[in-house]
Amino acid sequence: MGKPFIVQVRTDKGTVPMAFHTRIEYGCFVGYQEYNKPCIPIETKGEIFIPDSVVTPDGQTLPVRWISRGSFQGCQNITKVHLSHAIEYISDYAFQNCKSLREI
Repeated sequence: MGKPFIVQVRTDKGTVPMAFHTRIEYGCFVGYQEYNKPCIPIETKGEIFIPDSVVTPDGQTLPVRWISRGSFQGCQNITKVHLSHAIEYISDYAFQNCKSLREI
């Protein structure tokens, strides 16, 4: 998958930096346990906007196509997730324990 790169993920409160690959991996939104793991702070509130694509440091544009199992696990303050039009697959339990989530 290669080294992640930083993009701005838009929320309803502004943007937050996120280390990103072209697939959102297991547990990537559960906090900043590892710098090289794609993640945003678990306390992020409100709506999240997943980008259609990301641009690598070398200028290559890649679609975001995959959300892995447990990616948003425990993000209890997220109310809505706007998915990329490029998303092809969402694993089971991708949004497990997202108690405030009302719409994807």
